[in-house]
Amino acid sequence: MRPLSLRRRILIGFAAPLAVVVATWAGLYGSLVTSVEATRTVARTEEVLAETTVLVKAAVNAESGKRGYLLTGDGPFLDEFHQGVSEFGPAAARLEHLVQESPEQHRRVQAMARLFEKWRSEAEAILRDEADGSRITDAQVRRLMSSGEGTRVLNELISVSLEFEGVEKASIEQLVRGATRGIRIGTAVALLGPVVALALALWGMLTSSVGIARSVDAIGRAAQGLARGDLSQRVPVERDDEVGRLAGAFNTMADRLERRSREQALLREMGDLLHSCRTLGEAFEVAPRLVKRLFPGGGAVFLLSADRTVLEPAAAWGTTSAPAAAGTLLTPGDCWALRRGRTHVSRAEGAAPACTHPPGCSGGATACIPLTAQGETMGILTLSSGEHEADFGRESGTESPHGLAEIVAERLALAVANLRLQETLRDRSVRDPLTGLFNRRYMEETLQREIHRASRMEGDLSLVMIDVDHFKTTNDRFGHEAGDTLLRELGGWLASHLRQGDVACRYGGEEFVLILPEASLDGTRARAERLREAVKLLRVRHRGQVLDPVTLSLGLAVHPQHGSTGEELLRAADAALYRAKAEGRDRVGMPT
Repeated sequence: MRPLSLRRRILIGFAAPLAVVVATWAGLYGSLVTSVEATRTVARTEEVLAETTVLVKAAVNAESGKRGYLLTGDGPFLDEFHQGVSEFGPAAARLEHLVQESPEQHRRVQAMARLFEKWRSEAEAILRDEADGSRITDAQVRRLMSSGEGTRVLNELISVSLEFEGVEKASIEQLVRGATRGIRIGTAVALLGPVVALALALWGMLTSSVGIARSVDAIGRAAQGLARGDLSQRVPVERDDEVGRLAGAFNTMADRLERRSREQALLREMGDLLHSCRTLGEAFEVAPRLVKRLFPGGGAVFLLSADRTVLEPAAAWGTTSAPAAAGTLLTPGDCWALRRGRTHVSRAEGAAPACTHPPGCSGGATACIPLTAQGETMGILTLSSGEHEADFGRESGTESPHGLAEIVAERLALAVANLRLQETLRDRSVRDPLTGLFNRRYMEETLQREIHRASRMEGDLSLVMIDVDHFKTTNDRFGHEAGDTLLRELGGWLASHLRQGDVACRYGGEEFVLILPEASLDGTRARAERLREAVKLLRVRHRGQVLDPVTLSLGLAVHPQHGSTGEELLRAADAALYRAKAEGRDRVGMPT
C-alpha cells in the first residue's frame, strides 16, 4: 500500500478538527434557533393572554355598567356599559388575528364573541326601553337581577376564556421544556466540541511535523550553508515525491540566488556610481560599462529633447553603438515602447512589430523600455539579446532578463531625473522665478567677478540700473497679476536685447540691473537710449486686455570712473537713476 503523502496527512490533520468544529457550530446554531423560536412564541402567547384579559375585562365592565344603570339610573354607569361594549370588539379582532394559525383557539375566540354579542343585544334592548321613558318597575329590576341571565352569559364567556388561556399556557410550558432541552444539548456540544477538535488538531500536527522534520532535514542543512554565504550549496535529488521536488526547487533557487547576487552587485555598483555623477555626460559614460556586463548583446539610451519631439542618442555599446553614435535622431512615434507606455520586445521573425530605430544583432530580440521616473517619460533604453535571448520576451518575474532590464531602466531613469533636478535647482538658485532673469544674489557675485576681470584686463565695465515708470499705477489700475505679467514680459524682452556675455538681473520689485562687460560710457549710453525707445513698442496683454505702454528710467555707472567696487557702482547707478526720475522719467540719467 502506498504511504500517505505529506500533503494528505496535513489535509487529514486539518479536515478532522474542521469537521468537528463545523458540527459544533451546527449544534450551537440549532440550539440558538430553537431558543429564538421559543422566545418568539412565548412573547406571542403572552400577547394573546394580555388580549384575552382585555376581552374579559371589557365584558365584565359592560355587565357592571348595565346593572348599575338599572339599579340607579345614573348616566356614568351607562357610559361604562358603552365603553365596555366598544372595547370588546377591537380586542376580539386582535385576538382572532393572533390565533389565526390555531383553528381550535380561533373557534374559542369566535364563541366568546358570539356569547358577548347575544348578551349585548339583550342588554341594549332593556337599556333602550329605559332610555325611551318606559321605565321598568323596581319589581321588574329585581326579577331581572335575580334571574342572573347576564351573569350566566358572562360566566360562560369567562369559562371559555379560561379554557383558551389554559391551552396557551400549556403551549408555553411545552415550548419552555423543548428550549431547555435544546440549550442543554447546545451547552454540551459547545463544551465537548472544542476539546475533540483540539485533540484531533494536536494529533494531526504531531504526525505531520514528524514526517516533515525527517524530510527536510537535509534541505535545512543545505539552507544553513546558503545562509552563511556559501552559494555553492546544493541538495542531491534522489526521490520523485514532495521531498525530491523540494530539493529540486532548492537547487533552482540557489542557482537563481547566485546569479541574482552577481546582478545585484552590478546594480549596486551602477547605483553608487550614478549617484556620484554630477552631470548627465558623466552618467552616460559610467552606465554603459556596467550595463553591458548584464546585457552583452548591446544597447543604447535615447533621451527626449526639451520640446519632446525627438529622441537624441545619449549612450551606446555593443552592436548598437555604431548607428547610435552616428547621431541618429528618432521621433517618439518610431518606438513602440513609447507608443504603448511599457516594455516592448520584438524579434526578427516574431509577431510583435519591430521599432524603426537601429536594431540589435541579426535574428535576435530587441527590448525597448521607457525611461520613466516621477510620472515623466524621459527616453528609452534599447537592449539587444545576448546570452538571455530565449527569455527576453518573458513578461513576469523580476529575476528574468525582462525584469532585470526594467530594473536597469528604472535606475537609469532615476539617475537622469535626479541629475536634471539638480540642474534645475542650480538654475533656480540663481534665477528670479517671475522674470527668468538672474536674481540679485547672482548679480552681486557676477558684478564682483567682472570687476576683478576688468581691473586685471584694464578694460571697461558698465552698469545700467532700470526702473519701470509708474509701475504702481499699473498695479492699482489693472491689479497685481497684471503687474506680474508686465514684469515677466519685460524680463524676456530685456534678455532678447542683450549681447552674448551681458547679464540681466532683477534687482528687486520693478528694478533691473544690466552688467555690460567691455562697454564704455558712450556706448552704454547709446544702448540705454535704444532700449528706452524700443520698449515703448512693447505691448503686454493680460487676460485679453492690453496694458498701458511701458517707459523706463535708466541710470548708468562705469568702472572704474564711478566706483571701484560693486557697492560703489550700484550706488552711482542708483543715484543716476534717481536723477532721471526726478527730471521727469523716461530718460537716461548720467552719474555726476
